Amino acid sequence: MRTLGLTKRKLAAALAPIALAGGILAPVAAAAPAGSAQAAHHSNARAADFELTRGFDIWNRTNQPIRLANVSDPGALQGGGPATGSVLKPGDKQHFEVIYNVGQTDETGVTYQATDGSGDLFNATIGTGALNIPASICSTSPGHTCTPSPGQWTDWGQTITFLDTAK
Repeated sequence: MRTLGLTKRKLAAALAPIALAGGILAPVAAAAPAGSAQAAHHSNARAADFELTRGFDIWNRTNQPIRLANVSDPGALQGGGPATGSVLKPGDKQHFEVIYNVGQTDETGVTYQATDGSGDLFNATIGTGALNIPASICSTSPGHTCTPSPGQWTDWGQTITFLDTAK
């Protein structure tokens, strides 16, 4: 997990323009239902009945369908994200909204598995830093690759694409 050194002054200075600009962060009209995994995960995060989120798109540009095998922390996602077991067909994308908690780093890992029985894995970790800067990192099994930067955290990397490598 990545952390950023913050002082109250730096945090206030960074958040003030965001608060004034409005619409940069995505407010949502309803909070998580009481008792849900999402509410339990973020029970101390906010008293208001809205959430700030950052959106991430995961694209399948391989030549095979891949199945969403695991989400490491569904509570970090607004609405839990796409259903585990859902299939991402070639050329399609799935969208995830990571909940942002002011001053915290929030992230979740997403793992897809090839549906052809090869056991190939496609991994992404998506999240937000303490100042709501979205970041991601991805990795794949041999024979595949991913963007924006396999194995390296990428700030503002809100689109992850899984690809086949040239054979």
